[in-house]
Amino acid sequence: MVRQITRWNRMSPHARLLFNGGGMTVLEVIVALFFFTVGILAVAGMQMIGMRSSADAAIRGGNCILAGDTIEEILSLPYTDPRLDDPDAGFHPDQPDYGPHPIQPAGGTVEWEVDIPPGAANIKRIFITLRRSGVNGSTLVQSYHYLKPKCPLASASRGENSAP
Repeated sequence: MVRQITRWNRMSPHARLLFNGGGMTVLEVIVALFFFTVGILAVAGMQMIGMRSSADAAIRGGNCILAGDTIEEILSLPYTDPRLDDPDAGFHPDQPDYGPHPIQPAGGTVEWEVDIPPGAANIKRIFITLRRSGVNGSTLVQSYHYLKPKCPLASASRGENSAP
């Protein structure tokens, strides 16, 4: 009997419960299931947010590629091209000279403002704005500024007049 009492004293509380044939109560099991369920729901919510963000990133990447193509097309125009004229004789990026033109199939638009800065007769400043709808219905805007110099060598090779 003494041997059994000393063995009982050396046991941890959990070992005593198992040794006695105790165990977990129904309330403990319900609480444990509740916390497990809350954790699983949190992981599922994070997964949905991750999938939505991934889809938005894919759309933005595609739009950037298509927008880059449009920007390259605008910048590859000759210096004297009518689409690079400044019809309003000033720099007004909020009221662009050209656009909005659709970017297909991305669903965005591109518009640009052209300006000849004072004292720089052989340079055109081009302000390009890209707009597209966001995932949550907001409008995403990206703006780019470029300077297009008049290159006499390139103009002469295309047969353009190189005089200022």
